[in-house]
Amino acid sequence: MTAESNEHEEETIRTAAYFIWLAEGQPDGRHELHWERARKELSEGGRQTARRSGAAKSTATKRARPSSSAAKKAPAKKAPAKTAAKTAARTAAART
Repeated sequence: MTAESNEHEEETIRTAAYFIWLAEGQPDGRHELHWERARKELSEGGRQTARRSGAAKSTATKRARPSSSAAKKAPAKKAPAKTAAKTAARTAAART
């Protein structure tokens, strides 16, 4: 990795960790946990993107046929920190 890509990666992680910190209510003393969580989520996000492209067709088919039990369940809520990490990654990617 070049120095420039390391700086870019660090900035992406920093931004994602910041959004995680905000989503958790800005607690004191958890910066290292937020940094590691952001780093992990961003690294998993890259792998998930590759998997999604191959599975897009089957996912669309599954969504078209909801089961009767799915209609009874309440819609799932997304975790704000994961959404924040993804937003940070997209923002950082758009800057390059």
